[in-house]
Amino acid sequence: MNFKRFQTIVQENDYDEVKVIGMDVEIDGAFMHIIAMTKSQKDSRIYILEETTPLFELGDYAEKTPRESMKGSQQEEHSFIKTIQVHECEITVKGEHSGPIIQGDYEETFLFLVKMAKQGWSISETSPFYQREWEHLGLRVMDVELSVDYLPDFDGPIEITMAMTFKKQLLEMPVKLEIGTAQEIIFVDDVGQEVLCYLNNSMLVDVLKKEKARFDDPDYRTKILQHCTQEELENMRQSVLETLERDCPEGMCYITIEYECAKNVSLQFYVKQYLDTIVQPSNQCTALFMRTRPDQENGPHGLKNRSVMIQYAVPKSTKQIDVELFMAMWPVPERTFVVKK
Repeated sequence: MNFKRFQTIVQENDYDEVKVIGMDVEIDGAFMHIIAMTKSQKDSRIYILEETTPLFELGDYAEKTPRESMKGSQQEEHSFIKTIQVHECEITVKGEHSGPIIQGDYEETFLFLVKMAKQGWSISETSPFYQREWEHLGLRVMDVELSVDYLPDFDGPIEITMAMTFKKQLLEMPVKLEIGTAQEIIFVDDVGQEVLCYLNNSMLVDVLKKEKARFDDPDYRTKILQHCTQEELENMRQSVLETLERDCPEGMCYITIEYECAKNVSLQFYVKQYLDTIVQPSNQCTALFMRTRPDQENGPHGLKNRSVMIQYAVPKSTKQIDVELFMAMWPVPERTFVVKK
């Protein structure tokens, strides 16, 4: 902290209007505490306290395998609020950020809470947050848009609509993947029912060759140049190809799996060797997360056709490889809760 940083914090917490709420809300068995809503010329925000995992319990990710890191993050599922209806006002969430209260910018959070307390905010002694240590609390800040030009009173029934999300099911199921061969796998969901999935095709994809062809395609270049300059396009091409040459060089491929499942679920596969190898720190900060999409909406079994890319470089000569069906992702639709202060 220095006075320049202090001055920035003071300016960022200069509001035209503050509406203290001080309301505990329980959604899907999880508690959150709505502190307040603020309005300034630049934006409107809602501030929420929630439980989180202390930073010291997360450990040093640099010393963990991808398996350990992903299993740890799998426990930290995050739900997103889409809209809040308060009387005649609909509040739409445009974006948000969150993090533990006790962290590098702790001073900013502390000053914010002090300012809210001076505005009349407090937590009831019956609140689940009242005696909770701050190491276990996080602050969620939501940028919102209001359908009215004032901050509403949270003094009646409030409708909170949660955005569509996914529930993760950890599986870690070994699969001997046969390249170019159709396979069937069965796993048990979290209610004990078997789920049949058809791995219709597993193929090797030369992503470096594919991306070079994409950037050289005249139609693609014409389309992209409507949104950027020639120089920006060439810089993007260079960045993408350099990253791929490092992660999946010439002679190597990624694996794409096209599959269908008897239930509405998405699958995540990883190469076993990748899961159990500690990733060494790198000076490179650029990474590509590539997505793939099947050509047909439905697969040969009449079910929704899906695809997933395993971003682990393997030789073009690969015929079979040990992978894991690491996780299943179950969609959770939008749902609305009515709560009262």
